[in-house]
Amino acid sequence: MDKCLLFNTFFRDQTGVKLLEEFFTGNEFIIGKIQIDTAKEPLLFNVEAPLSYPLSNSPLSIRFVCTNVDGFLHLNWDGSVCIHPEKNHDPAEKLINEFSLLKRWIQDYYIEEKTDSHYEYLITPFADGAKFLFTDISANFKKGDQGLFEYSQLTEPIFHGTMLVQHPLIIQKIGEHECCWGTFYKTLPKFKSFWFFIETAPVIYRRKIITNWEDFEKYLSPTQLKTIHELHGKTGQNHIFDYPILIGYKIPTTNGNEIHWQMIKIPSNQIPTYGEKAEKKWVGKCQDQQIKWVCTINSSYHRFFGRGGLCTKLADSKILILGCGAIGSSLAEILTRGGLQDLTLMDFDFVEAGNICRSAFEFNQIGYPKTFALEQKIRMISPFINIRSIQNHIDKRIDKPNKTNTLKFLNQFDYIFDCTTDMELCYVLDILLPTSKIFNFSISNKAKEFVCVTGRGNITETKAHLFPVDEDKPLFYEGTGCWDPTFEASYFDINCYLNLAIKNINDKIKKKLNATTFVIKTEMNDEVLNFELIDY
Repeated sequence: MDKCLLFNTFFRDQTGVKLLEEFFTGNEFIIGKIQIDTAKEPLLFNVEAPLSYPLSNSPLSIRFVCTNVDGFLHLNWDGSVCIHPEKNHDPAEKLINEFSLLKRWIQDYYIEEKTDSHYEYLITPFADGAKFLFTDISANFKKGDQGLFEYSQLTEPIFHGTMLVQHPLIIQKIGEHECCWGTFYKTLPKFKSFWFFIETAPVIYRRKIITNWEDFEKYLSPTQLKTIHELHGKTGQNHIFDYPILIGYKIPTTNGNEIHWQMIKIPSNQIPTYGEKAEKKWVGKCQDQQIKWVCTINSSYHRFFGRGGLCTKLADSKILILGCGAIGSSLAEILTRGGLQDLTLMDFDFVEAGNICRSAFEFNQIGYPKTFALEQKIRMISPFINIRSIQNHIDKRIDKPNKTNTLKFLNQFDYIFDCTTDMELCYVLDILLPTSKIFNFSISNKAKEFVCVTGRGNITETKAHLFPVDEDKPLFYEGTGCWDPTFEASYFDINCYLNLAIKNINDKIKKKLNATTFVIKTEMNDEVLNFELIDY
């Protein structure tokens, strides 16, 4: 099918549409121009479709770029309308669907000027690849407030080929108010610069952010203008790049107003303000100079884990993982990605080459204590987790005062996950009777079954009854010499079981049900892999 013919014919046949420039095939796109009559003024659109249409490598297979209005909801900085068509490999059907979505946008957001229940951030062009992350803070700000804020760099800017890779930085503190990062992130080296609160969003038209300092002048108080003018001498230190200035303003949300912080980069040789004397006092003015906005993202906990996580009771609990091998290391990662905020790791062993294939460790961590290696990885996953690692094991001496000290240590946790496969430890935990809820995880050789035993004082007996005596011995021995055997199970076997187990435990805790002992079995029947979860 001639796609230019399809587009030209389609738009000629639409009521209220005028084909201003016929579609032709460019180097990468099929290009044309249309006019659409509306209840207001007509809208003019440049239309671009990839040569592969209706297939596309981007979410927008057709770009309708409006050239005569801007600032309306769901209109991007370049004027393109933000629509989300369903995938369809039929060109004619796809075109009908996308044009229908365009007409809906015109009616809802241009004609009726509807507002959505969720806030849509300002249309903003960003100057470079930096991304500043911040969290909500409990503080009241008023127009004209200003002060110092602290920030840290997470990674160095790097290039991928000729492209500058976006690099994250975190805002640590705004005035005296700290962002809610985990303990580790609060220890990073800090830089300082100024923040200003301006109350209302700095827009030049509807949702389009101001891009010139002259237009921005009216949002700033005389004191704020003077502070910017004196930046050279006030920050007192070098910066990662020029001067980052943090601008705060209120935005509407479903829960009332929240504060959004937007970053501006001021080059050290282009301070945008100057002073004029009027009636014997200094009056701040702004230059005719482009504002260099930098991307900022609200990464508060509820947004960071908003796409899915553990139930609140589990995520807010204090958890101890005993044993950071194949099961324990993956468990730590699963819980962290679910939003856990307080985790303690305990193991006495070191990472070996043979651990890598089925654990959450990396090749360059061979020789590290398992707890230390895992702690490094966990911190890179969640900025909200407070984690500590203990290069040791539970003291199995159960006479006083050792018993008292061990019990005091265990009782500080809400949940203990025993991933050690150590039957002696099961016995010790049964004798100690900590107040924590205990889950004992084991996988049989060749991953035939996953067993989760929970209880108080009966773990040893229950596990001995449920955990199968494997008939496929000998277990796996690594290399030659004197080795402790280990069970055979792949990374995907372990994680398949482990994810099902955590889902079962999480769902029961969420529903306020008692998380009981269970076994997960797999079996291949008629070329279908079946999972069976049996509660006890």
